[in-house]
Amino acid sequence: MNLQRILKLTLLASTIGALTASAKTGDKTTCTASEAGIELGIQAWTYNRITFVETLDKCAELGVKNLQAYPGQKIGGDFGDAKLTYDLDAKSIGKILALAKAKGVTLTSYGVINPKPYDSEAEWVKLFNFAKALGLRDFATESPLNNAEKTKMLPLLIKLSKQTGVPVTLHNHSATTITPEQLQQLDQLDPEKVLGICADTGHAARRGYDPLFILKLYGPRVRSVHFKDLNQMGDKDVYDVPWGTGALNAAGQITTLREIGFKGVIYLEYERRVDLPQKFAEAALCAEWGKLALAAKSCCLDRNAILPPGYVKIDDAAAIQRRADSPNWPAPAPLFNDDLSNAEFTPGSWTYKNGILTVTKGKAGDHIFTKETYGNFALSFSFKCAKGADSGVHIRCYDNKDNVQNSLEIQILQGDYPSKNPSDPANARRILGAIFDCAEPKTQVEIEPDTWHDMLIVAKGDTIRVFIDKDKVTDVKLSKWKTPGKNPDGSSNKFKRPLSDFKENPGSIGFRRANVQFRDITIEKY
Repeated sequence: MNLQRILKLTLLASTIGALTASAKTGDKTTCTASEAGIELGIQAWTYNRITFVETLDKCAELGVKNLQAYPGQKIGGDFGDAKLTYDLDAKSIGKILALAKAKGVTLTSYGVINPKPYDSEAEWVKLFNFAKALGLRDFATESPLNNAEKTKMLPLLIKLSKQTGVPVTLHNHSATTITPEQLQQLDQLDPEKVLGICADTGHAARRGYDPLFILKLYGPRVRSVHFKDLNQMGDKDVYDVPWGTGALNAAGQITTLREIGFKGVIYLEYERRVDLPQKFAEAALCAEWGKLALAAKSCCLDRNAILPPGYVKIDDAAAIQRRADSPNWPAPAPLFNDDLSNAEFTPGSWTYKNGILTVTKGKAGDHIFTKETYGNFALSFSFKCAKGADSGVHIRCYDNKDNVQNSLEIQILQGDYPSKNPSDPANARRILGAIFDCAEPKTQVEIEPDTWHDMLIVAKGDTIRVFIDKDKVTDVKLSKWKTPGKNPDGSSNKFKRPLSDFKENPGSIGFRRANVQFRDITIEKY
């Protein structure tokens, strides 16, 4: 899907109104009431190919105030090639804190860090003092519970944490994910739960553990989270995807954290190895979704109502979206095959080249119809009209040959409807966006000849909605049309049956031939 198309679909998100991810009618809760306690942060490893100073700029750009620094990142700025390590002197620490404050960012954590040598008490003391000088909430070290020798150091960590007042958390990569057996071992060593856990939900999933299970298992020991969403579970061909679009139930992770009483920071750690512009863009999508999710009530998260940025809500089961790799929100499918093998039309009357559907030759009645039938769907496309072009889209067509009487037609028209009587009120039911002869659009959208415009048609039961560019222009209930040949206001229409007959049964989708081109034609059934 091209960039222009992406941007236009994104704009639609602000116009869906009653179709957006808001609480259902009659629900006493809303999706904008905050359940406080969980904060959003960034793990600086997300930006490991730029400096610490530049990472602060990224935090400010995304409006994220909490940062977990990582050991070894180049500091940048006046620090030259110096790196952010735990042996920095007091003056350097002061300068780093000033840099963060100037950007409105708080250093809340540091890690994942393992002192060298690991069994040196002096090194651990230095690390704890460094964290205290920075005023950190905690620092994260790799869980040693899969290594008997390293596990012997845990009593020292407990002692130093009590002495300095600096909490320490045990982080997991895939191989060091804390198992139920290891958690029991930790409880025996540390019954007071001095040691916390920095739960990396992505690495737990790579190990084969459901992140929700892991978070519930760790319970009150979860003091921070490296929050992840992945394209799939497992450790092969796995990579980060923007939050809310992957297989790890990001919304469920938020509600689970609330259930266990978590009050800390979830850190955005986006590890996918892609070009920097793409990585920056996808990290920004994570941050945007994170803000929406943390501000939402759990009831909204439970019904998957908090959409990833750029997705357009249709109803509780479907969305039109700008990304293709989303298990929760699959991409709409092309309506037509490249060779039009799934379409019915007079041979030679239509072509489909480079994704553009164009009339070539034939009679005025040579429409093109899908072989497949559709009942409830979201049909999205762009159209370009020649001056004065008169076309339309037929939906729920029972009989392609007699489509005038056996389908609903969404009008596509450049200019006003031609009539010998311009004052005829029926003209309003025949302009762009109208359900032809039956329902006029609430607004008349002016479109320019030879310019691409967008149309979105949503059919759900007896409800038909039409969006043109970013405006919803038509919203009708077919059940109001109870009498053949009559509209609810008493005016006449062409139909020999009531429009309410079209509210249940699926039918073909067709495009009426005219001087109009169509592109980016996608369909989502639900």
